[in-house]
Amino acid sequence: MYILNNKEYRTKTQINDYFKNKKDQYDSGTLLKNTDKDFFDDVIALFQHHDEVESKLKNMIDILIKHNDKKQNAFFIVKPNNELTSISYIHCIKCINKPLKEIKISVQKSNLNQAMRYAIEPQIKTYTKNNPIKSCEFCNSREDIQVDHIILFNILQTNFFNITEIIKPTTFNTHKTMKYKCVFKKKDNDFKQEWISYHQEHAKFRYLCGTCNRCRKKK
Repeated sequence: MYILNNKEYRTKTQINDYFKNKKDQYDSGTLLKNTDKDFFDDVIALFQHHDEVESKLKNMIDILIKHNDKKQNAFFIVKPNNELTSISYIHCIKCINKPLKEIKISVQKSNLNQAMRYAIEPQIKTYTKNNPIKSCEFCNSREDIQVDHIILFNILQTNFFNITEIIKPTTFNTHKTMKYKCVFKKKDNDFKQEWISYHQEHAKFRYLCGTCNRCRKKK
């Protein structure tokens, strides 16, 4: 049983469903404090579980719900001069009742994964440019088409980690415009370039629709 703002939840899935469904009820650009004070308090109670809660909520004025770059409603902390700080409600849920050390390891792994995915985005863009006819390889659908790694991305990562002699980066920069996305620091350029080259040589792409991509075996 989990308690947030005097509300009881049986599972973390129930917490996730509540916050996802509730935020998606609002138009992009909604400020919560004067719109729904009860939900505002729920959100603040959840954010208390973030492993960087002090820096995230420092000088907070309000909570904004607006679209991220995926056109999905997301939470942003409003600070003085209308500065916005992104915060993941999903990450907050994952942090509940977890030791700080375990959270830090998980965050570090997630950040590395983001940076490695961002580094190879130009290769994906090249693939889509060279293959303009977007049709699912499994069902021939042309709806919700996604670029899929035939060899799973996590397998490519693991194989790369096994051959590289460069130590994995542990700290990252945030993207200049997409503040929730991690990118490599300049000091880790050797790791980045070696990974880009490895991925260029070994990765193979195809188009899948969202349904087929979600249903394919991931192991």
